[in-house]
Amino acid sequence: MKISIIAAIALALGLSAASTQAITFSYSYSFGSGLVMSGSLDGDQNGNFVENVSNVSVFFNGISIPGSVYTARFTGSSWVSDPIVSFDVNQNNFLFINGDIVGGTQGFDSYFYILNDSVYNNSAAGFSAPLNASGGDFSTQQSRWSLAPARPAAANVPDGGTTLGLLGLAMTAVAGIRRKLRL
Repeated sequence: MKISIIAAIALALGLSAASTQAITFSYSYSFGSGLVMSGSLDGDQNGNFVENVSNVSVFFNGISIPGSVYTARFTGSSWVSDPIVSFDVNQNNFLFINGDIVGGTQGFDSYFYILNDSVYNNSAAGFSAPLNASGGDFSTQQSRWSLAPARPAAANVPDGGTTLGLLGLAMTAVAGIRRKLRL
């Protein structure tokens, strides 16, 4: 009986554990002018999109922009939280900037954005006053955009929640077999 209770607890914990965790992605966009914007971000992949974006870094031709990086997306009239980052360049709607524009801060001097057609004509722009760099494309091209996991995900290696759930199922099966053998 003790084994069945332990197995049930392990199964419940395994099923309630988070099955996905944020991973790091690297990105880059090469402007027609030759400027390359690149960096990394953490997030959760959901189909063609990366959600819950955090820990963003931004580099102009390999040089980091100064200060903290904030994120936003454009609604057509204002900047709001929750950037839309996609593997498809024409579905992006994000701004990476070194000022809290969503919170009303106007003090920034570096940014990178890619906006889709529904908000601003599939355009991309990058600007950094301290780095004396800028670039702009008013017709983004998929061949210039790259977004990929920074390190390959381990193939067929279950996460902690899956492992705990499988352990709980195995313990339940063992308890059932033992009960049958006692009859």
